[in-house]
Amino acid sequence: MSALRQPYDDKIVHLKTKIEELERRLGRWQDTSMPAYRRTIEVKQRYEMELEKVLRLQESASQLTAMNSASPAVLGANAARRNIRGDRDPEVSARRTELRNMLRGGHPPYAKDVCKRWDSARLRVPENWQEKGFKTWQEAYSDPRMKPNVKKLISTDKSRIQPRR
Repeated sequence: MSALRQPYDDKIVHLKTKIEELERRLGRWQDTSMPAYRRTIEVKQRYEMELEKVLRLQESASQLTAMNSASPAVLGANAARRNIRGDRDPEVSARRTELRNMLRGGHPPYAKDVCKRWDSARLRVPENWQEKGFKTWQEAYSDPRMKPNVKKLISTDKSRIQPRR
């Protein structure tokens, strides 16, 4: 955890030092109508906003670290896996790579074709789908209850790999 906090701690110390230096400079000015005085106030405000942002990032990072360090028994079997997001999860990364390769073909592929491709690449369906008895993407797509979930997952993956127009 200290390795994660170190970059934030250094940045926080740097920003606080800069803010204190600007406050000292502002205290020495006699004429507050000077443009340099106003610019100094603006710079100080920017440093303060950046400091707030870094403090929020540090808090988020420490919460994420605490969440990831909890045992899977506490989090639940699927929650531990959900903490790995996006391309950091090798399954998601492989799935998106296959989809990206299909999209390079020019026309957008049908969801059924995407499922065939993912099955041929031996990509596993999500764990909670496996618990419901689905072993392949095509099985999940052919089930009327799961079809919307498959389409949503494909749509989400497409949006993550394609820039918005």
